[in-house]
Amino acid sequence: MVALVVLVSPGAWTLDGRTKGGNSAQAAGCPIGVYVTSLRDLDPVGDSFGIDFWVWSVHPPGDNPLESLEFVNAKQIETRLERTTKRGDREWSRLKARATVLHDWDVTDFPFDRQTLTLDLGIAGSDAKACGVDHAGSGYDKGIAPEGWRIAAFDVERHTRENATDFGDPARSGRSAQEHVLVTVELQRENVVGFVKLVAGVYAATAIALLSFLMAPDQAPIFSGRLTVLVGALFATVVNMQVGNSVLGSPEEVSLVDEIHIVALAYVFVAAIMAVISWRDYGSGRASRARRRDLVSLCVFGASFMVINAILIVLAAVAG
Repeated sequence: MVALVVLVSPGAWTLDGRTKGGNSAQAAGCPIGVYVTSLRDLDPVGDSFGIDFWVWSVHPPGDNPLESLEFVNAKQIETRLERTTKRGDREWSRLKARATVLHDWDVTDFPFDRQTLTLDLGIAGSDAKACGVDHAGSGYDKGIAPEGWRIAAFDVERHTRENATDFGDPARSGRSAQEHVLVTVELQRENVVGFVKLVAGVYAATAIALLSFLMAPDQAPIFSGRLTVLVGALFATVVNMQVGNSVLGSPEEVSLVDEIHIVALAYVFVAAIMAVISWRDYGSGRASRARRRDLVSLCVFGASFMVINAILIVLAAVAG
């Protein structure tokens, strides 16, 4: 699941794209509003996501907080349509931004993972503390959920962040603070099609490895063929695991997809050992024992593999 966050003043969003408790924010000196128009380019490998949004403020003349707006966690930002319009004794300033924002994707429980995407906007200036949140106007477009996801929650709040430095300001005493607007969007996966695509290959490879138990190695060519089948299953599992890492990223972490592949690798290795044992039994005249062991191994391996996979999937679903 994924979530997006923008920090402003206290307030929470409802699932219809609006915030709760709007009147108190309007009383602030220069309320800031945010409206998200697009969520795109979800990139677990690049640890980022794309977002398009409007940000605005109604403020006293000549004191536009958007002029000192800092896109704290954006690695790429493009702003346009910057305008300031006179509204009575105040001014209404707004701009549209298109940003690529850093996000630490945790996909260990994929496809049951829950993601919280955060857009951090820093506000500088002497009157930053007077800037509240325009809860009534802020929100998000109902069609922004990327394919395969749904928006489960949305929140906007204001946050004061303490810094352990005064940045050399002689008027301060070793510490300083900055106001931030935090926008959070939580996304939840709607289906597991991507997961099925990533594990279908490893399940097929494991099934082929299990069929090798039906190949009685009573002759050298059959024994060689049985090992060839297992080597092919091993190679297919390794390649499929690399494909999963290229899609999900985070090679330092062990995800559910990785766990399934690791279990499959262990089963293929043990199946290769069982093939060698059966070959030795056939060579020493104990063919009946070898056939019986292979049939028992086929049943035990198949059943235990399905049980272990079911347990891993259930644990990931509970954790996610």
